[in-house]
Amino acid sequence: MRSFDIISESPTLFLFEKESNKTNFGGFLFLIYFVIIILIIIYYVVDYVENDKYVIQSFSHFNYKSQKEIQLINKNELFNPNINFSMHLEYLDDDNDTYINIDNKFLIYDNNASEFIDIKNKFNKQINKFDVVILYECKNSNCSDYYDYISSLNIEQMNDFYLTFNYDGFSLDHQSPKQPILRDDTFSIKYQLNFNSTMDIKNIWRNIIYNEQKEFLQSDYRDSCGYVENYNTFSHGYIKTTKLKKINDKKYLKICQIKFNINYKQYTEYFRNRVSELDLLANIFSLVANIFEIVKMIFGFYSGNFNSFKIVEKLLNKSPPSPKNKFKKITEINNINDNDNKFLSINDDISEKCLNDNDKNNNEIMKDTDEEENEENENDDLNAGENKKIQKIRFFDFFLNNLNFCCKKRKQQKIIDICNDLVSKYSSIDIMIKNQILFENLYQDYKWNDPGLNSIEKNNLFVQLNTYL
Repeated sequence: MRSFDIISESPTLFLFEKESNKTNFGGFLFLIYFVIIILIIIYYVVDYVENDKYVIQSFSHFNYKSQKEIQLINKNELFNPNINFSMHLEYLDDDNDTYINIDNKFLIYDNNASEFIDIKNKFNKQINKFDVVILYECKNSNCSDYYDYISSLNIEQMNDFYLTFNYDGFSLDHQSPKQPILRDDTFSIKYQLNFNSTMDIKNIWRNIIYNEQKEFLQSDYRDSCGYVENYNTFSHGYIKTTKLKKINDKKYLKICQIKFNINYKQYTEYFRNRVSELDLLANIFSLVANIFEIVKMIFGFYSGNFNSFKIVEKLLNKSPPSPKNKFKKITEINNINDNDNKFLSINDDISEKCLNDNDKNNNEIMKDTDEEENEENENDDLNAGENKKIQKIRFFDFFLNNLNFCCKKRKQQKIIDICNDLVSKYSSIDIMIKNQILFENLYQDYKWNDPGLNSIEKNNLFVQLNTYL
């Protein structure tokens, strides 16, 4: 299972006994960042509440279809739906300038189903199977009664004859939370006919396909609607001589024939996606994360130089070590020799040969003590140099140091460069590994005076830890 662990993080270095070096500038940037986050959240929430919840895309498809493809389309209810239809006939009364219904004088015959349809009622048909004829039932063999009826009407022109054609309509509400296609309307077309001729009408049907990808655990929405895109009319001579139709041993005059052709080449398709609350959160977090990276980048131009400077400043401005008591050392060493104990500190390293002769050892101790005194004096001078206070550097100097072409000759920039070089040198992995190897070689070659110190358990923190184990 360890090979699958990608959660555990690599160890990190601490700075000034903290996880990071906190600065006033970093706090100032965070406050600005926090204010920006609040403004972003307010803006996105208000925008989400006030604006549309659905994103709409529409496409107009245009492709030629083979006969085999057309047959497959006709089997698909999305492209070849069942629609409710109704129609009625009327003429214009010239005296009263009103339309008068004459449905009771005519019949509707379905050529596909070979049956009559009551003109007063709605009927349901599939688009590609819509083929109906409006007929007048003749009372005699030559249908002269038809012209008698027309003559009885108060009309001046024979084309003041109209067919009102109704079919299921719809409205598109793209922002409706339930469904975008609302079937709450009826579309109508008024065809102008002629009492003396037969009219052929071919309606061109245009489909609209609607798709919606629903949210988790919900079925996707897919539905269609359509409308008569345009129509063509063709007039055929005189009814009396050319358009007699015989059905069940009865003669009828063919007044009008209506068919539908589906526009297979072209249709409109809509896609809509709901902007959910999760999308709102994703947009907010995405923008917040990007702004945070920008803030970190801006702060990085400052913190890199500032941290190096503070490390060197702390090293230089540390308190000087307390002076060592040389007489205490001598007493301690004499006491050790009297007890035949060979404990010596690392700073007072002495060869083993001197420990065999006490008198000679005392002389050597006095000699080493004098040498240590001289060395400590030199160290005091060095410490005095180390404890020289480093001058304060202005805030903008840390930013200017990132510009190699500007201000590099100024004293403050030289100090920052040296601090960066010092930290980068001694905090580099290759330098630390090299020093560790050299120290380990020295450790193996050196004969410790106090073997008891050759253990990490003697460290104060480990001593405290052992009290809880």
